[in-house]
Amino acid sequence: DSYMTEILKRLLDGHLAAGGYALLMSATLGARARARWTGGAPPTFEAAEKAPYPTVWTAEGDPSRTIAHSGRSKTVHMDTIPTMEPREIAKRAVEAARRGARVLVIRNTVSMAVETWRAARNAGAGSLLMRAGRQEALHHGRFAVEDRALLDEAVEAALVPNPTRESLGCIVIGTQTLEQSLDIDADIVISDLCPMDVLLQRIGRLHRRELPRPDGFETACAIVSLPDDGLNRLTKPAFHNGLGAWETGGEFRGIYLDLAGIELTRRLLHERPIWCIPEMNRELVEGATHPDRIAELIDEKGEDWDRYDRKVGGVTAAAEMIARLNALDREAAFEDMRFPDSDERILTRLGEEGVILSLEPGVEGPFGRQITRIALPARWSGGISDDAKVGVTANGAGLALRVADRGFEYSAAGLFRVP
Repeated sequence: DSYMTEILKRLLDGHLAAGGYALLMSATLGARARARWTGGAPPTFEAAEKAPYPTVWTAEGDPSRTIAHSGRSKTVHMDTIPTMEPREIAKRAVEAARRGARVLVIRNTVSMAVETWRAARNAGAGSLLMRAGRQEALHHGRFAVEDRALLDEAVEAALVPNPTRESLGCIVIGTQTLEQSLDIDADIVISDLCPMDVLLQRIGRLHRRELPRPDGFETACAIVSLPDDGLNRLTKPAFHNGLGAWETGGEFRGIYLDLAGIELTRRLLHERPIWCIPEMNRELVEGATHPDRIAELIDEKGEDWDRYDRKVGGVTAAAEMIARLNALDREAAFEDMRFPDSDERILTRLGEEGVILSLEPGVEGPFGRQITRIALPARWSGGISDDAKVGVTANGAGLALRVADRGFEYSAAGLFRVP
C-alpha cells in the first residue's frame, strides 16, 4: 500500500546513502511501482509490456539485466463465473473435491469465506473440509494467536506439496491469509475477482510443484468469481465483497480500492482465457496496472469513474503524507529531530488498530488448544482497552466472550460480534 511504500522508500534511501545495498524481489512488480524504487518516470505501456521477464533493474548504471528463469512454465486455464454467491462457490468446490481434487478457495472477505464454508457444510460436504484438531476449519485472520498457528499447520497438511501425497479430495477455504508464507499446492483454485498482482499470487498456489494429479485436473485451472452486476455501481462509492469502497466521515475506506485496475483484470480474464506463467507475467501485470492503461479506461468509462479515481488518488496522497510525517527525517540536525514518546506507536499499516484481548491464564478453544490472546477488529474496539476484563463462558458453538458492554462468539468459524 502507498503508506508502507513511502516508509520503505525512505528507509532504503537512507540505507543507500550510507553506502549500503538492497535487493527487492517481486513476481508481480509493474512499471509504475518499479519507478517508485528506481527513480524517474515509468516507460510507456508498449515498452513496459515488452520488457523481458525476469529482469534485474538497477537504480544506477545499466538500467536492466535480463536473466534466465528456471525454465519451468505453467499453463493455467482461466475460467470465470458471473456470481460471488457463497452457495455457488461451495458447490463448485465440493464437485471438484468429490472428484479427488485438493481445492483452494480464496475469498476477499471473512464474511464471504465463512458463508462459503458453512454452505459446504450444509451441502453435506463436511468430511471434505480441512480439519484442525477435532473440528472442520477454515483460514482467516480473525482467530486467536495460538489457533492461527494450528490453522497454518492444518492448511499445509491438507495441501502438502509432496509427490507421495495420497490422492484425497479436500477443500481449504479462507481469505488473503492463504496467499503467501504457506508452502501449499492445490489441484484447482477458486478465487474472487481481485487486482491482477494479487490474483497472480493466488494462482501461485496452484500446481506449484510437479505432482501427480487426479483425473481431470492434470492441467492447472483457476475459477474466478465476478460480481453479477459488474463494477460500475461501486463508483458511487459502494463496497461489495472486498471491491470498491465505503465512505466514513468523508474518508474512503476499503480493501481493494483500485476499481480501474480491477476492471482491467476482469477484461484480461476474458481476453486471455489461457495464461502461461511466467511468460505472460509482464503482459498481465502491465495490462492491469500501467498508468496509460488506467487513464484509457477512465476516459472510456466517464465522469463517475474519474470522480472515484480522483478520490482514491486523494487517499493515496494523504497516506504518503502521513508516512512522511512518521518517518525519521535524516536530513534534519540531530537536535531538531522528533523522536516518538515511549507510549507512541508508529504503524506499519495505516488505519486504526484493534485491541488485543488477554484470556490469561488461558481457556480451551474450539480446536482443543489453550488460547491466551485474541485481537478484535478496530471497528469493534472503540472504548475498549488492551487490559479490559474479559468474561468467558463455554457454549454449544465454542466460547461466549463478554467485554464491557459488548458480546462476541468465538468458534471454529472465528470471532464474531453478537447482540
